Amino acid sequence: MKITKIEVQKNNPERYNIFTDQTGREAFTTGVDEAVLVQWDLKKGKELTENELGLLIEDDHERKAWNRALHYLSSVMRTEKEVYDHLIEKEFTEASASKAVEKAKKYKFLNDREFAKAFVRTKINTTDKGPKVIRMDLEKKGVAENYVSEAMKELTDELALDRAVSAAEKKGRQKKGESGGAVKQRLLQMLLRKGYDHETASAAVKEADFAPSEEDEWNSVLVQGEKVYRKWEGKLEGRQLEQKIKEYLYRKQFPMEHIQRFLDEKREESEHGDGKKIQPDEQV
Repeated sequence: MKITKIEVQKNNPERYNIFTDQTGREAFTTGVDEAVLVQWDLKKGKELTENELGLLIEDDHERKAWNRALHYLSSVMRTEKEVYDHLIEKEFTEASASKAVEKAKKYKFLNDREFAKAFVRTKINTTDKGPKVIRMDLEKKGVAENYVSEAMKELTDELALDRAVSAAEKKGRQKKGESGGAVKQRLLQMLLRKGYDHETASAAVKEADFAPSEEDEWNSVLVQGEKVYRKWEGKLEGRQLEQKIKEYLYRKQFPMEHIQRFLDEKREESEHGDGKKIQPDEQV
């Protein structure tokens, strides 16, 4: 077949439409990138065999994959797997995607080792994620284990503890009706979810400076104590009511001295006719 016309595409000046003579009629045959046009020295009057046309289209497909890869890499660093998966998602062939990735590595546009180092530094500086989550994120991005381990060395045990303490202190504000013990348990679970191991999370909770004041702790006891009192005052009385309140507040991890103080005050109220009668009981 002979090329009869070459024209620039209207929507993309870097691509060209190739027309050939097919059974005596001019017909659109394929579009090609400017680089492929130059590579194949395409011009009006040039003859192409069916095999050559197939190779030409294959080269253009690879060029489009390369251009898509460059565009994907233009905004942020990516891993080899991310670029490959993106090209497959855009319906490029596995061969074209693999060649684009290898070319990007050759020109230093892709480097999983440097990506891992930069990723860890960014997470350290901009998030409070723990080592486990950061490592898992890198593994999901397809970074090789040796690169992951090398990059994770920057997040030392000491630094991880400091970051865990900081995260705990930010979230350590006692909520209304929450005991100090409940705060610690909540923070421990939060740190575990963020990717800190149990040893680091426990140490961070102990070291963090968020201890509630006596007044805050007592106010929380009042909130929870009144809540359980109102729930059971019409059903129980005396020692049974006191035991129910005591068990509830104990499960909420309030200090026993505050629990006893609340019961003493409710007992005084009952003696003055202000509520259900509560009788003294042995402390637990």
